[in-house]
Amino acid sequence: MKKAIIFILIISAVTGFSQRTIEATVSSTSVTTYERFNYEITVNNNECNVSPPNFGDLTIVGGPYTSQSSSFTSVNGQRTQSFETKWTYTLEAKKKGNYTISVAKMICGDETQETESITISVGGESQQPSVDKDFFMRLSSNKSSVYEGEPFIASLKYYSRLQPQSFETLELGDATGIYRRDLNPDRTNFKTGTEIRNGVRYYTIELREELCFAQRHGKVQLEPYFTSLIVSRDFFNRYRKETYSNPLEMTIKKIPGSDHPDFNGLVGSFEVKGELSHDQVKMGEAIDITISIEGNGNMHDLGNVALDIPSEFDEFDPDIEEATKATRKGIGGKITYNFVVIPKHYGSYTIPGYSFTYFDLESEKMRTIQTQDFNIEVAKRPGVDIDRLQEVPSEEKSIRYIDEKADALFSTEDFFFGSWGYWFLILGPFGIVLLLVFIKRKKENRSEAEIQELDKRQILKKTKVKLNEAKTLLESGDQSQAQRILQIALEEFFMTKLQMQRSEQSQNSIESALINKGITSEIIRQYRDISTKLEMAQYAPITNENLSQTITDAENLFYELDKNI
Repeated sequence: MKKAIIFILIISAVTGFSQRTIEATVSSTSVTTYERFNYEITVNNNECNVSPPNFGDLTIVGGPYTSQSSSFTSVNGQRTQSFETKWTYTLEAKKKGNYTISVAKMICGDETQETESITISVGGESQQPSVDKDFFMRLSSNKSSVYEGEPFIASLKYYSRLQPQSFETLELGDATGIYRRDLNPDRTNFKTGTEIRNGVRYYTIELREELCFAQRHGKVQLEPYFTSLIVSRDFFNRYRKETYSNPLEMTIKKIPGSDHPDFNGLVGSFEVKGELSHDQVKMGEAIDITISIEGNGNMHDLGNVALDIPSEFDEFDPDIEEATKATRKGIGGKITYNFVVIPKHYGSYTIPGYSFTYFDLESEKMRTIQTQDFNIEVAKRPGVDIDRLQEVPSEEKSIRYIDEKADALFSTEDFFFGSWGYWFLILGPFGIVLLLVFIKRKKENRSEAEIQELDKRQILKKTKVKLNEAKTLLESGDQSQAQRILQIALEEFFMTKLQMQRSEQSQNSIESALINKGITSEIIRQYRDISTKLEMAQYAPITNENLSQTITDAENLFYELDKNI
């Protein structure tokens, strides 16, 4: 009887130990726009593979944050050990409506468990939560109404009754229909001060200034920005403060006369100059035609420059040199297009000057500017006697031989001296040496920009090598090492493509960079799934089958990103 009781207790303990469950919960199923809420996945073991859900159009603003715990319980002499792992996501919705979070899955061998899907109801208007009178952030513009393409400055300032201790993160709001550029992208310190508003003294931090250009007329809006700072009441009382700014709406006026056929989209104040390297050349000599556009405005919208080159010239794509800078007045500087043309015939030619029409902000009128025409005199080369426009007729017997049937006394094949083989043996070694010297110097003289561009072209090939290494390790049974190589491949790819060091990489920062690069939401979702799986794998290892699929998904992701960045 005693042995039977012990056996029952052992079976009960094992059952309690081996029972595996997965559960998903949210902090609230009913929220307003831009109100943050938490989604948690809880499992009671660390041996199974857990796949996160698809959050759809909900925005992940934090996480997954991971926590683990273990406990022992004893009831009537029966001891049970339990493990618990939690993954917490912080989410928000930017528009009202109903959102569905799909199921999360836990795979343990041949067994699969799923959570229930959760529906989130989002109400209210698309605006930030109610303003805290002690901590708030103000997004403002130096202009209330502008033309399409006219620059304006969006400024973000933080107000706090307590002095902030450190800055954690800043997330930009959506800017549909607006091109924006940070006026101080290399900022390491923030300008601070104090300001009195309605009789209350606030500490202020100037977080960001952006140069903005509206790309369409009508109403456009910068959605609320989000920031997180650490503040303290005293040495022992420090806490995080999360704040949203107000949305910023702008009225954009349509440009009068924007249907002008020569209007190229430029708005501001500009000048154009044209230069000709030579106006008198011989046939076959190269000529440089330089078009320089200088001014201030929306120079990033300047498209291709084309010249009307006569058919009697060979023409090549222009080399473009850009020396522009973003300032509070717009994007100013100079863009130079250098065309190389080569005349094929002699004569007198005129290449029409380059002209374009832009919208002048000072006069609020269209203005057309142009260069001078380029007049070129092309002379014959000595010993060349051909007509400029007429083809020289060819007669079959224009050259007559003394005796066409006579046998040649010698064949050129009888002589090695002067043959192709002779000259190849004489000049070949010198040519090879010169080629090697040229290649070596070209590599040594590469600019930093050229090196970065070359790295970008080669990164896909390097990444494929890493993924093949991960596949080989996985096939040999070394799952943890394969997982590590996959993580390294992901980090190195973004280091090259996005110029982000490992210390700067996080799921949020990479997603923001991809959005700024114009990457589609579907590709960003693919990246998020892979990143989340690798993050969760640190606590719940991925099965071989799922890790193999993750490597394949990563390969597809790298290919799509390489095409689009």
